[in-house]
Amino acid sequence: MSGATIDAISEAIDHRVVCGSVLVSHVGRTSKRDSLPQAADYLATLKGVDTAIVFGIVDDAIPLSARSTDARVHIGDLGDGDDAV
Repeated sequence: MSGATIDAISEAIDHRVVCGSVLVSHVGRTSKRDSLPQAADYLATLKGVDTAIVFGIVDDAIPLSARSTDARVHIGDLGDGDDAV
């Protein structure tokens, strides 16, 4: 795991907002797009969190990654089909 990925996960932890069982966070600007799913995976393990959504600024885009342990939530349905969520 790179230092940039650790930094992004740290930012996601610092900026997390929880509403019920849903957590939303951002990593700010990052060059490591692959840090978003790693942050979402980690935050989805927090007690009381069923769904974690993490986004960031990568170049001129705002990609997001989401994870859910709630069987009623189908994260893949949220994407537009162009990118994996």
